[in-house]
Amino acid sequence: MHLFSLGFHGRRAAVVALLFATPAGASEVTVHLQPPPEMHAPAARLELSSAVSAASANAEPRTIDQCAAACSIDLPAGVWRLSTRLPNGWWAGPREITVTAEPRSVEVPIFPTGALTGRVKVDKGQPAVTSIRVLFRPSAPDAEEPVGEALCDVLDSRWKCDLPAGKLDLRLHAAAYVSHYLWGAGIQPSHPHDLGELLFRRGASLVGKVAFAAHVKKQALSSALLMLAPKGAVQSATPSQTHTLTRVTRPNVKGFFQFADVPPGDYVLMAKATGVASDRRTIRVIAEREAELRDSLILDTPKSVELTLFPALDPALKPWRGEVLEVREEGRRREPLSESASDGHGRWRAEGLRSGQYVVSIKSSSGDSWKEEEIVVEGADITRAVTIPMVTVEGVVTMAAKPLPAALTFSGPNGASLRLQSAEDGSFMGALPFESGGSWAVTVTSAPLHIRRTIDPVGLRLNAEGTRAHADIDLPALSIAGKVVDEEGKPVARAIVTAVDLAVNGEMTQMNTEQSGAFLISGLSTGKYRVHAESYLHESDPVELDPSEDPGRELTLVVKENPQFRVGVLSDSGPVVGARVWGVSTDRAQEMLYPRPTDVNGIATLLLRPGTQELDVYVAAPGFPLRTLHRHIDESRLLVRVGQIRGGNLRIRLPNFEHRDDRGFVIHDGAVFGSFLFGIVRDMRTDPVDVTLADIEAGQYAVCFVPGDARGSLRAGSLPPDRCRAGQLDPGGELLLDLSGVK
Repeated sequence: MHLFSLGFHGRRAAVVALLFATPAGASEVTVHLQPPPEMHAPAARLELSSAVSAASANAEPRTIDQCAAACSIDLPAGVWRLSTRLPNGWWAGPREITVTAEPRSVEVPIFPTGALTGRVKVDKGQPAVTSIRVLFRPSAPDAEEPVGEALCDVLDSRWKCDLPAGKLDLRLHAAAYVSHYLWGAGIQPSHPHDLGELLFRRGASLVGKVAFAAHVKKQALSSALLMLAPKGAVQSATPSQTHTLTRVTRPNVKGFFQFADVPPGDYVLMAKATGVASDRRTIRVIAEREAELRDSLILDTPKSVELTLFPALDPALKPWRGEVLEVREEGRRREPLSESASDGHGRWRAEGLRSGQYVVSIKSSSGDSWKEEEIVVEGADITRAVTIPMVTVEGVVTMAAKPLPAALTFSGPNGASLRLQSAEDGSFMGALPFESGGSWAVTVTSAPLHIRRTIDPVGLRLNAEGTRAHADIDLPALSIAGKVVDEEGKPVARAIVTAVDLAVNGEMTQMNTEQSGAFLISGLSTGKYRVHAESYLHESDPVELDPSEDPGRELTLVVKENPQFRVGVLSDSGPVVGARVWGVSTDRAQEMLYPRPTDVNGIATLLLRPGTQELDVYVAAPGFPLRTLHRHIDESRLLVRVGQIRGGNLRIRLPNFEHRDDRGFVIHDGAVFGSFLFGIVRDMRTDPVDVTLADIEAGQYAVCFVPGDARGSLRAGSLPPDRCRAGQLDPGGELLLDLSGVK
């Protein structure tokens, strides 16, 4: 959500929303034009276009040429954008309408307009301002209309705009110049509101809002102090140097603040007032751009979290360590905040935490992760006892029944990840936070033997007393060998060769090629593998083989240049910087997903598999709903708009699939992706498993619980009704698709 917007984009349009499951046909929508009291509505032209449609084949634009006071139209189910075209002297904002199977009535407030005028001045030698973009919203905090924008041309330093009448808050923005903000400007139909001469200074700025937490005793917002310091100074400078480099400002009575003329770079921002403080935000300021906080800085009383750990010491008889991670972006990202040791008696403490969601990762002195504890900080300090289960684990690692010395990484529930080492005779012993019912995986690595293999799940057997667990790990002696060359036949050193086990849930094994381009991947199972190679900006076609059927075969993988595909991410305020964009070839085999960030122009450059023509695109832009879509590549660039419609929460309920080949897949706008790719899962051990996809774009969704190799048939539109559920996610709503009963 954009800061000054808190109305400009977050509540840009009133949405008529009801949850529904795949309606058919068309429904009547009646539009009522609502002028101010004692005024008559002029005739208007209504234009409707599909924003997100449940029946895209019937989503052609509609128009009503003459709508006087009220008019009706039949629309297919989906989300539609309504634009109201009025004669000069009147204004109405766009709206989103969710059409269901039931008739709907939509009210459209319309406003008379008044003139806003002014003069522009720039510093000597700076380019002239040719246009000003005016964003407006009502000054009254409880008013939702009018909200919008107007583009005003500047001629001979003068400009004029027609805005809805009323008391408005305004942002006046000229490209490459610092914006002006005005509060409570009175716009009247009969008298132009002249702002006089405004000096526009070229440069970058940072704007945002600050607010108090709900449970904090309120102070005047204008008493808060905002501090902005270069990130490098915060990390390395002395306190006196940091103080000298820190910029300070105060917000207005509405909590709005602005730092003007900020040099480009990375900064740390925080706010404080009497007895309260905000979290620290890392901000990137780009030359001649306005950086905007999408979420308010929340002033809160700092809280503490104290955990009493049992046992008090780790397996090496040293104090445990705790790392605090703040959960952000609806659970999609964790931001490390601090790490410290316990006191040796099992007491660990973190201070200075504001209200929010956190995870404390409890680690041994060697850095292994033993357990994660979820913490919700609200109005009080937290004190909690945490038991860390600890059992002795032992076993033997072999390959083709011969002892294998190797590095072992055990990964288990609650964020556990621990490292052990097997000896020359293959035996190993150590400690794990093992609990009955938990599922564990182990990665076996031996660089000399070219082995990196993950066994998931590994069979850990707990004794009757619950004090010792045993696991024997035997790797087959099968291997895949070959070489990687470029298109001229020259060897490619340090290329990454990936072998994907097509029979075991997409398990991957990776190795680097030697200077000669040769590679060897050992310890593989019987069954079919898909093998491909990657080097810088190059990739080979995948090859499928079963090493047990053709043990002497040597592969030659030819890497070719990856085609580049540019995805632009654009919001109503311009290019979105720092969005993460995934591109997945759907007509070429692809296992790995690497997000690419958008640059200062809002562009992410994706590297595609050679020959790709069909692509799933996922866009996660901070402060905007997650977008997923499928496109045929007919150009070298795709433009994705974000923030036009509010997002919602998709909740999925799946059977526990620990011992099944079935997986959950989400289908939306032609894209098909795993339910866990962007989903938040509280506990994988439960049955059913609950998954939440938070703040994703509104629209029609289907979820299917099918075998992992059925993704292609889902993409082709074959959705088995007994294994799929579908429904409409409305803007700001929540949709539950329950497949827990699928057998």
